[in-house]
Amino acid sequence: MKTDIDFNPDLFINREDQKKIWKKLLEEESEDRLLEFTGIAGQGKTELLKYFYSETKKQEKCLAAYIDLEQAKFYRPEIYPIMQEIVQFFSGQEDAYAFLYKFNVQLQIYLEEFRGYQQKLWKDPDAADRKPLDRKEKELIQDFISGMSELLSEEGYKIILCFDSTERAYQTAIQRLEEQVLEPLISRKNLIVVFAGQQRWGWTNRKLRRQIRRHQLEPLSREASSELIVSLLKQKELNLEDEKYLLKKMWQLTLGHPFSSYKFLDSLSEGFTQSLTNQVIEKHYKRSIEELIDTVVKSRVLEKLELSHGYPPPEKILSYLAPLRRIEFSTFHFILSQFLPDPFKDKSFFFFEKLITEFQKQSYIFTPWILGAGFDVEPVIRNILLSDLRINHQEKFIEIQQALIDQYDRWIEQTGDASQIKNIVERLYHTALLMTEERVENITEKIAKKLKEYLNSYFTKEYIGNESLVRDQIGRLKNVLERDKELHRMIDAAKLLELIESV
Repeated sequence: MKTDIDFNPDLFINREDQKKIWKKLLEEESEDRLLEFTGIAGQGKTELLKYFYSETKKQEKCLAAYIDLEQAKFYRPEIYPIMQEIVQFFSGQEDAYAFLYKFNVQLQIYLEEFRGYQQKLWKDPDAADRKPLDRKEKELIQDFISGMSELLSEEGYKIILCFDSTERAYQTAIQRLEEQVLEPLISRKNLIVVFAGQQRWGWTNRKLRRQIRRHQLEPLSREASSELIVSLLKQKELNLEDEKYLLKKMWQLTLGHPFSSYKFLDSLSEGFTQSLTNQVIEKHYKRSIEELIDTVVKSRVLEKLELSHGYPPPEKILSYLAPLRRIEFSTFHFILSQFLPDPFKDKSFFFFEKLITEFQKQSYIFTPWILGAGFDVEPVIRNILLSDLRINHQEKFIEIQQALIDQYDRWIEQTGDASQIKNIVERLYHTALLMTEERVENITEKIAKKLKEYLNSYFTKEYIGNESLVRDQIGRLKNVLERDKELHRMIDAAKLLELIESV
């Protein structure tokens, strides 16, 4: 008998958009019955699928199964363990009794044939004939499809299949699941299939690929993140001295990432055993950030990332890249050559290009720009690594910021048009960030003064050569600054915009 999955509804906070999607699927007939949710490790994908499962179980005439593809029993080319797991979730349901009985009988026949084939394979690989086993597997799959189809033919009946951890799945098995099980069943309007993983699954079946509806699971909002932390504190019965102080600290570090919030709270309270006074928070804050890098960045996000020989560990590379909001080849090359000279100085273009390719193929850390040749760094991971630099390695953080400021000045002199505007804005951002870290007073006035120097030097008819082009360039600069929320958090952006408009 399959036991129920472990799901705590009190810690499933504020996924209202996803709840609405699910409510609509259960209540109405929809073409969007094949869903895929993606997001960084620890974003709450597993809890989302468990919510779907638990909500479905409450409904009449509904069957649901939750399959975690990360489990070792599924890591094989055969798909019978997946079908067996689904059937076990239906155990105890009177409507499914005939289906379960017939499938389990056929499964035992198949397994007996499978064991016999394995023995022959060990004794004499050349003489082992796989055809009888393939026939038994085909019969088993057909019995599964027939049983599912019979259940789905009953009016008002729904079956929900939730597949978790697709990034860890055995690819051959999932591709066979697509072709041999899901394709014959997906036309049934009362079958709902949900996949979740850190990256999009590379659907090989054209029919399924056309039907898939993809959803990106984002971090929690600040309000929802606070609600989650407060619920967790109540559940763990932890005393708290200053709720606002803790929530501010948590948000600054985790940006609403659920697993990071949980692990950080766990570390601060030493395994949920210590009351969270402000003194305790301050005492353990630096160490807790380091533990977050181990438990979230290294052990979860970068777990499967293996770089070629000659490159430093990925977390070390990313820690130096964390100050960059935008990664282009020029900034990528500059930072690594400057601060990790042993492996990177005087290396060829190919050495750097190969590194970017390996990051892209094995992780979702770098998101390519839709326009332009560059990448954005995954914001939660970047923020954790940047916080570690600022708090635990402040001298190195300041050194990197100053080097970037000097380098952007050189790039500003060498470029024009959109590239020059980008370099100016990044120079202002890194200057403001460094001043914030060094607690400089009147940051807005100092940034405005620097901007005025750039306006006087590079946004003139004498420099550009045409008054119309000057206005276009000023308009571009204004648009970029208006959208720069990170810069807005450090300065009064309105004063910069007023300065631009006065030119």
